[in-house]
Amino acid sequence: MKYTNGTFTGTYNQCREHINASIPREHPENWPDGPWTVVELEPVIYVPDLKTVKEQAQAELVYIFEKRAEEIAGKYPWFERDTWQQQETEALAYQADPNTPMPLLTGIATQRGITVAELAQRVIANAAAWRAVAPDLCGQRQAASDQIENAETAEAVWQLMESLRNPPAES
Repeated sequence: MKYTNGTFTGTYNQCREHINASIPREHPENWPDGPWTVVELEPVIYVPDLKTVKEQAQAELVYIFEKRAEEIAGKYPWFERDTWQQQETEALAYQADPNTPMPLLTGIATQRGITVAELAQRVIANAAAWRAVAPDLCGQRQAASDQIENAETAEAVWQLMESLRNPPAES
């Protein structure tokens, strides 16, 4: 907190030294050389530099597109997603030769109580569906990342991020 008498402004200790007297902290209006009043401080608004804004935007960009991918692909745990490529490889191998060993598909099909043939068909269909949308998501995220890096002002980054957070509703 700061105080002023119109000619000097300072903290309590600075005012006490300026007045060169012992003064009570309360009732500055009664201090010598007054009247003294409390100075209302303007809030200090933190505005990060452009590099920081871009770093924060890149991190949020990953979150935004992970959320969009989940909306399309559904919510699957990471350990299951990590098997998708192997599932597709085994499913395609099964189509070519049903006698090919496929430990992953066999284990999943057994736990689900369905045949490997049925699971292989589902895996191939799901992989094709994902491949139809993945390029768009990847391209959109990479384009947004480029726009962030090429932005010349924090305001431009904030505007881009706002448009990504709140995309127009599809009709």
